[in-house]
Amino acid sequence: MQQRQAAGMVSSFSPKRLMKALKRRLTLVRQLPGADVVVVSIKKSGRTWLRALLTRLFHDTYATPTDLLLDGGNHKALNPAAPSVLFAH
Repeated sequence: MQQRQAAGMVSSFSPKRLMKALKRRLTLVRQLPGADVVVVSIKKSGRTWLRALLTRLFHDTYATPTDLLLDGGNHKALNPAAPSVLFAH
């Protein structure tokens, strides 16, 4: 059993997985200066629900479409008055 656990630990730190995580972080760092608001959450905390709620708020406030879920600056591209929101976890 210890061998399996050790093997699992080694595979969780594989170079491929590490590179993928680093790429995600670099993408986030590059997007940060352009964001007006940053929402940081943990996984499984209701982030999609919050995005849907904010999408509705943006629709009412900035006349953006309700069928376009808020993601980064996609609403700001439609209405420059709308803030750019970056979601991260």
